[in-house]
Amino acid sequence: MTPLPNLIQSNRLRRPQAAFTLVELLVVIAIIGILVALLLPAVQAARAAARRSQCQNQLKQIGLACLNYESTTGSLPAGVEGKGRFNDDDGPGGSKEEVGQVWGITILPYLEEQAAFDQFDFSGNKNYLSTAVNASGVSNRQAGEQSMAAYVCPEEQFASEPFFAHGVNWAASSYRACSGTVDQTRQTSGLIWWDRLNVNGNAGRRDNRAFRGALVAAGGRIEIAPTTLAQVTDGTSKTALVGEFHPGPDAIRRNAWASGWRYHSKGHFIRDDQGRSSIYRTATVEECRKSSREVPPGLGGNPSLCFRSFSTVHPGGVIQFAFCDGSIHAVRDVIDDEVYLALGTIGGEELTDDSI
Repeated sequence: MTPLPNLIQSNRLRRPQAAFTLVELLVVIAIIGILVALLLPAVQAARAAARRSQCQNQLKQIGLACLNYESTTGSLPAGVEGKGRFNDDDGPGGSKEEVGQVWGITILPYLEEQAAFDQFDFSGNKNYLSTAVNASGVSNRQAGEQSMAAYVCPEEQFASEPFFAHGVNWAASSYRACSGTVDQTRQTSGLIWWDRLNVNGNAGRRDNRAFRGALVAAGGRIEIAPTTLAQVTDGTSKTALVGEFHPGPDAIRRNAWASGWRYHSKGHFIRDDQGRSSIYRTATVEECRKSSREVPPGLGGNPSLCFRSFSTVHPGGVIQFAFCDGSIHAVRDVIDDEVYLALGTIGGEELTDDSI
């Protein structure tokens, strides 16, 4: 046992424990704050890059599904299949209730989603709005309300949320078919893929490949068949097949993988009557009307050219497209208008830069 005097002496010689001063504590906190400020943008950028990479991979699978469908059937899927007549919004004349199966449904078996495909039935008079219960136990409407992970880009805030239209809570999609160009510099009412200029320069015959895209409406009163790769004379590596779209809760940003109405599942490469393209980043009516590269306010307040195009929320204004050769290309919103329009046609005979 240590003698008492020695114990007291050893306690006296022991050095007091050091403690942080307030200044030292504040310095440490400041250093940690600086490190977080430096690292957080890098972490966010890495996460954004990962999300964009996942979106790109999903787009790649969609493009390959379309090409596998072509290998099986001899043609690419129709953007939407007609069942008699089209509505004026979907084509020249008719009723929207006669619009049938859309491309997003057609390629489901090639995305390993056979069970989802089997829920639909477009036989007889059944259309995409049909409420008749199919053999699967659900109607076409109900089947279209189911979210499909293959069509949802993780970068999109609203892509996993449904939107209500025509009595259906449609499951949203981050991708839409490239169905051609709209060039309003050629005529006041606009030229779209089903128009062909006659000798007087007016819209006449249909199936003009200078305006037609890869995934077009087919059947009904539109007397054309789905696109074959042999018809893509501009080159499969220079023709867009499917592109990205930034969905949202407002009408201008609706996009659904199973809806055949208007622009819910297909998009156009557009140039307005003042020669400006409608590629845009923010995908809102207000921003779409602001930019000098986009739809100007002078179009009577009709935002249709905005929601008929493609859009993105990726950093840098990048929109990704799957092309007809299966490749993926990132297109920036500063792309030249002529090049942008050329990407949307299968036979416009335009020359495009391989560096896009």
